[in-house]
Amino acid sequence: MSLPTSRITITKPEHELLKSGFALMLNGLQNAKAGVFPYRHAFDRIDLAASALYANQVCDADMAACTLRVGTELWAFTEPRRKVRLHVFELSIVAVALRVSAKIARQAGKPLPTVAYDALSRKLETYRKRAQRRAVTETGESGYATLKQNWTNHLAWMRYNSSRFTHPGVQAMSLNASGVNNALVLS
Repeated sequence: MSLPTSRITITKPEHELLKSGFALMLNGLQNAKAGVFPYRHAFDRIDLAASALYANQVCDADMAACTLRVGTELWAFTEPRRKVRLHVFELSIVAVALRVSAKIARQAGKPLPTVAYDALSRKLETYRKRAQRRAVTETGESGYATLKQNWTNHLAWMRYNSSRFTHPGVQAMSLNASGVNNALVLS
């Protein structure tokens, strides 16, 4: 089902706020595709009552593909600002990446700039609400409710299986000017 999109401009400073959250989310989804769950809930298969925190968790292939698509689209960012078209659930993915980035920064002892974080959070919420109204108008209440439930269940699955606890820094390799590999910690 095709949902209506909204055009949003992401600036370079906003991209920097989102980058570590997307890194963690994309790594978690890639690990899940490989069948590896290094950051699963601590009580998984030990205490069923404690691990039932997210009871309706379901991995939705469409939502996972949507997360990967948005993450890779926003990851390769070279311009001072970038205009992208995102539908309501893609905007929700960006908002989740922002919250995950904030959590990673707090755990590292370097909180995100409050003014920039709040401004981007409000901006994403405004665009998400606008896109939600358009999606409800186009798909109808029941169609949107089904899609929203799929997103909620997938988000619960992602929280339980890939981004539950404190993580070591996400490392990426880059080449410096002399061609030597340098490890960059993105947390």
